[in-house]
Amino acid sequence: MGIFSVVFFVTFEVSWISILKYIVCILIIMQILLDYKFLLLSTNISILIILLGLGLAYLDIKISILESLIGLCLGYTSLWIINFIFKTIKSRDGIGDGDFIFLAAICSVLGYKLIGPIVLGASIISLIIYLISSKENKLLPFGTGMGFSTIFIIFFT
Repeated sequence: MGIFSVVFFVTFEVSWISILKYIVCILIIMQILLDYKFLLLSTNISILIILLGLGLAYLDIKISILESLIGLCLGYTSLWIINFIFKTIKSRDGIGDGDFIFLAAICSVLGYKLIGPIVLGASIISLIIYLISSKENKLLPFGTGMGFSTIFIIFFT
């Protein structure tokens, strides 16, 4: 965390907006670790990210509040629809409820325009984790992939 903090504040100039982004990144890292270790995502952390995302949209000129709200809605419903279709075909959930809320939170921070790159990056990263994992009960930690792809997008956009 110390190395991440140094890299973050070397990359971004210190301002209220960058401090809020730093807090969002720390919360995302917490979600990454929770999902990788336990395959659980905290709803409370996701809600806090949503609130910070809406606050950033209000303070920052890069993303409007409308883009943040649309991202919030599209992030949740896109994974929900995919899971609904999967559940209709297979009679079981394919995506956890925490992933819906976490993607909604991420899209409230980054806006709806980046939902495609977030989900594509998450799919690739989660698949790599799945393939190299040695766990007996191999479930896909999709939230971990979403978190890593979001951190990447925050640093490189």
